[in-house]
Amino acid sequence: TRTALDGGISAASAGASCAAYNPGAYQLAVGFREGLLRVFDVATSELLQERQQHAGAVTQLLFLPDGSRM
Repeated sequence: TRTALDGGISAASAGASCAAYNPGAYQLAVGFREGLLRVFDVATSELLQERQQHAGAVTQLLFLPDGSRM
């Protein structure tokens, strides 16, 4: 079955290059080789944000300990 989290294809084949988890907000951020960043609600797999702000690959992600920034 297709879900919002994988769009019906695996994250690896979509070019996912890194991920970070924010336990306080139950969010998963995924960076992609194409410079795309997506943030998902872990409980529902809902896509919360999608940003294309990088010219190159997103290779590392980190949430601040208080979850206020990525």
